[in-house]
Amino acid sequence: MVVRGFHPYPKQEEWIKTIENPDVKYVTICTGRQVGKSLFGLNMLLKWGLSTPNQTIMFVSPIYSQARKVFEDLEKAVGDTPLIRSKNKSNYDVEFINGSKILFRSAERPDSLRGYTLDYLIVDEAAYISDRVWDEILRPTILVKGKKCLFTSTPRGKNWFFKLHLKGQDVDQPQYRTISASSFDNPYIDNEDIVESKKSMSEDIYEQEILGKFVDGGGTVFKDLDKYCVIPNWSENYNGKFYGGCDLARSDDYSVLTIINDRGEVVYIYRARHKEWSTIIDEMVVILKRFNASVQLEINSIGDVIYEQMKKKYSKVFPFLTTNSSKQKIIEDLIYGLNNGELVLPTQELFPPLYNELGSFSFKYSPASRKIIYGGLGGHDDTVMSLAIAYNTFKEKKTKGTYAFNGGL
Repeated sequence: MVVRGFHPYPKQEEWIKTIENPDVKYVTICTGRQVGKSLFGLNMLLKWGLSTPNQTIMFVSPIYSQARKVFEDLEKAVGDTPLIRSKNKSNYDVEFINGSKILFRSAERPDSLRGYTLDYLIVDEAAYISDRVWDEILRPTILVKGKKCLFTSTPRGKNWFFKLHLKGQDVDQPQYRTISASSFDNPYIDNEDIVESKKSMSEDIYEQEILGKFVDGGGTVFKDLDKYCVIPNWSENYNGKFYGGCDLARSDDYSVLTIINDRGEVVYIYRARHKEWSTIIDEMVVILKRFNASVQLEINSIGDVIYEQMKKKYSKVFPFLTTNSSKQKIIEDLIYGLNNGELVLPTQELFPPLYNELGSFSFKYSPASRKIIYGGLGGHDDTVMSLAIAYNTFKEKKTKGTYAFNGGL
């Protein structure tokens, strides 16, 4: 039986030549997002499994949902053909008619990976698997009979995947090879869309997630703070419109209210903790009335109750529900606004907490959701979130006319 795999694009053809080099055993493919790493890995599984009988091949993902997806993709590709002798949907195992087996596994329970002797190994999103899993558990499985070991991933700091990447660049280690690619290398992606998306990304995110480059520590989101943290004094002498964003405290965090005007200038920031909620509500309402500002207030957790109480005292307060998706959106909008000069912030001397939180605000990639997750390295991001919600209020009122100004209260 003749099995036709996928049609690799030019860059992927180069990958295949590198992997099939008989002198090469370990190959790292370090890329940006959406270059077809998983599809490429699936086709290598099929090639290795169907070309040679009685091979044991393992495909390892950081989490079970990813391993299950590739298993299901393989099922769709050859599940209705006589190529498969048996399959186990509980363990995610497939056996071909030639005796070769493919085992789909997750690194969530590392000890379950012990004890195998493999001919081929693919580690998907390898940078999101711990050093220990590779050094102590997976490496031994490929030492005795191993022919090829393929690591595919977008970078994530400078961990064990980075070390393998460096080995692949060392001419004195011929068993190792490294391949680099960016999202631009995929001919099926519109390059203009990638360029446009850069406007809502920090430099580190763009280099890591699009260009496939390694950045230190996962990367910071906001750089060159002194470029947009330039307001030396609070100023209320402005007759335009004002918008607010309120991030409410959890545990030992701060409740923060940020006010910006319709020129994108931060004119006031209120920050408090260890106060009674009734006191915080009253103090925020005084500030909102002073600016006659329309404000969005986070309604997660305690926020529902605070929102209802504040709404009774101030009519132009509206709910904002924080989820991973909504947080990603407003943070990337904030990045876009700062990159394009639409926002101006207080200096470090005027309001140190915002400056410090911006400087330590970071990102990581979630294998579970396949999305970027933002947050403060020190655990605090209250002022950043308040600013992002305030900018979201400004954007929604400016572009959608979501809320109506009715004059006085």
